[in-house]
Amino acid sequence: MSFRRIWHLFMIDVRLLFRRWVWVMLLLALVLLVLSFGMGWLRSLFPTDIQATLYLGLDMFLLGGMWCFLSSLAFSDLHTQGEGFYLLLPASSLEKFVSKLLGSLVVYPLMGFVVLFFYSLVIMLIVYYLTGTLIPVFFPFYGWLWQWYLFFFVLQAWFFWGSVRFSHFAFVKTMLLLFGMSFLLSFLSTPVLQFLFGTVVSWNGIVLYSTRGIVPPALARDIFDFLLWLGRVLFFLSAGLAYGMAYRHFVRYEVTHGV
Repeated sequence: MSFRRIWHLFMIDVRLLFRRWVWVMLLLALVLLVLSFGMGWLRSLFPTDIQATLYLGLDMFLLGGMWCFLSSLAFSDLHTQGEGFYLLLPASSLEKFVSKLLGSLVVYPLMGFVVLFFYSLVIMLIVYYLTGTLIPVFFPFYGWLWQWYLFFFVLQAWFFWGSVRFSHFAFVKTMLLLFGMSFLLSFLSTPVLQFLFGTVVSWNGIVLYSTRGIVPPALARDIFDFLLWLGRVLFFLSAGLAYGMAYRHFVRYEVTHGV
C-alpha cells in the first residue's frame, strides 16, 4: 500500500466532489443564518444559562448532518458512468478504499470545524450589527467535541457504507434504514427492560402505575449500568462492522465490473 497513491486518489476525489462540497457549504451557511436570527429573536424564551448550549447544539447537529451527507457521497462515482473511471485507476482496492476513508474520517470533520468557526464569527458580527445581541462563537477546542466526534463517527460510518451499497439516494435510504433499525431495537428492547426492571408511569410527581421486575432492587442499578455500557460498546463497534461491509461491497463491485 502506497501512501503517495492514496494521496493522489484523494486529490482526484477533491476535484470530483468540489462542486458538491461548495453547494453543501452554501446550504449549511443559509440554514445557520436563518437559525441564528431565529434564535436571536427567541432567546428571551430560554434561560440565559442554556442559550449557548442551544446555539452550539444546533450548530453541531447541522455539522454532523453535513458530515454524514458528504460520507454518503464517498462512492457516488462508482454508480455514475461518467465518473466510473475511478475503478480503472492504477491502485489496489485497499488504496482506493483508504483514500475515501481519509476524506470521511479526517478531512470532512476538520473542514467542518474550520468553516463553522469562521462562519459563526461572521454571523455573530452580522447579528450583533442588525439586532444588537451577541450570539456564541464556535471554537473547535471544546472538551465535549470528542464525544460529538465519536457519536457522528459511528453514524457517518453507516452512511459511508450506504454510499457503496445504494446507487441512488444513498443518504435518504441510509437514513431511513437507520431510523427503522432504531425503532425496531427500541420496540424489542422495551419489553425486555420492563421485564427486568419493571415500569413506573408518573405524572407531576405522582406515580400512576408501577410494576416490579425480576431483578432485585439492590442489583438493578448495577445491571442497568452494565447494559448501558454494553450498548455503548456495541454502538461504537458497529462502525467497524459498517466499514467492513463497505469494503466488502466495494471489492465485490470491482469484481462484478471486471476490474
